[in-house]
Amino acid sequence: MDDMNDKIDIFSFFDDRKMWEDVYNQSDCKGDCDLDGFEFPTSFVSIDFENLYPQRVSACSVGMVKYINGVKQEKTFYSLIRPPFEYEGKRGPALTWIHGFTENSFEGQPTFDEVLPQMEEFIDGLPLVAHNACVERACIHDCCAYYNIETTIPYENIMDTYLLSMSIEEKLWGPVCGKGTHTLNMVCQRFGVKELNHHHACDDAEMCGDLFLVFPKYLSGKLKIDATVWERSLEIREKEPSSGNYIYDSYASRGHTNICGDVLQKDLSSADPRNPFYDRKVVITGVFNIDRQELADKLKSMGADIDKGVGSKTNYLLIGEEPGPSKIKKFDGLIAAGKDVRKIYQEDLDLILAGKEYDKYYINMPECKPKEVAPKERKTT
Repeated sequence: MDDMNDKIDIFSFFDDRKMWEDVYNQSDCKGDCDLDGFEFPTSFVSIDFENLYPQRVSACSVGMVKYINGVKQEKTFYSLIRPPFEYEGKRGPALTWIHGFTENSFEGQPTFDEVLPQMEEFIDGLPLVAHNACVERACIHDCCAYYNIETTIPYENIMDTYLLSMSIEEKLWGPVCGKGTHTLNMVCQRFGVKELNHHHACDDAEMCGDLFLVFPKYLSGKLKIDATVWERSLEIREKEPSSGNYIYDSYASRGHTNICGDVLQKDLSSADPRNPFYDRKVVITGVFNIDRQELADKLKSMGADIDKGVGSKTNYLLIGEEPGPSKIKKFDGLIAAGKDVRKIYQEDLDLILAGKEYDKYYINMPECKPKEVAPKERKTT
């Protein structure tokens, strides 16, 4: 995915979506949740997976909590899962920054096909609940496909507290928008559910199950949302929309913020024509030592024409940590085609922003040579 500029699912974040779907025929997709006629079962199992990599076949832990007649059972289910470390379609870094796991965390742990019978026994035919259930559906589907096994788990019909929360809030109070507003912990905050250790599979499963239990109480009017919490949500509403995907939102919070607004409109009125970015098309990818929006503002003040994506007219690609692989690939295509373009890294950017060594970073196309600046005339009185 080209950083955070296109709202698409996590597979496209690190990978070619078509290639991945050809292998597993699964993607993280969203749908609507119609509350009319929806029945909330009081006996169910809430489930949560964590993944080592962005692809769902890399499920590395699972947690489940059982509820019978509206009562949470003491016996829970939790297991680490040793995921495959190499598989077709693998892309992207380990998601250690989400859950703390690395490949070394799973030595001696069972694989998914070994854990599955225990999962089936615990679920025992009960309906399933998950938050952002498309993730759990994809984990079970893709892992079964990888090991060429079948399961009795009713994973195709998992009820989704993510979709339910959006529908309930819109019906009762109005839509809640904004980056990260429907991650599990944020929804729990608004609905008064105790927050546990977010991104621990068993704790997430418990938070999700507790959330599912309180939804009917809000719909019936027995519970009402806390006004203070709601006001905080209204403040978040003004921010850019959430992807609805906790990986996306966590990744964005680490510096991959979406560049938007007037900064995308070129302004040469007060820019110094001698700097390398003046009237040049510049694309930003990755994380830098300053916020991306702030960086974009600086570049605009230098006369840069900032684009969200790499195109045939792109002159510079600014590359920070964890850059978008799609942008890198497209820019490398320009280089291979003989385009006179330039990659700029953090150390280069620091020099340019400091006004140093401009000559080192000019691109060589004739039309891109620095413009001469006539000396200002001294005013006479």
